[in-house]
Amino acid sequence: MGAGVKHIVYKFDDGHYDERDFDAHGSQILVRGDIISRRGMTWKIDAVEKEENLGLARIPTYWVHLTRVVVN
Repeated sequence: MGAGVKHIVYKFDDGHYDERDFDAHGSQILVRGDIISRRGMTWKIDAVEKEENLGLARIPTYWVHLTRVVVN
C-alpha cells in the first residue's frame, strides 16, 4: 500500500463497533494476511479496500476487515 495521509477504518468480525484511525504520515502498512493487535487482542487482516478519491481535497479511506485470532 502506498504512502500518504489516510483514514483507516478497522472492521471487526466479532460484532463490535468499527474503530477509526488517522495515519498522518502514511507510515502504517496494512497487508492482507498480516497479524495485528487492536483493542488488546490479536487480529488477522482479511481484506484491505481503498475508497477511491472523489475530489482533490479528500483524504483516502482504507477499510481494513479483521478476523479474531486466538493465541495460546
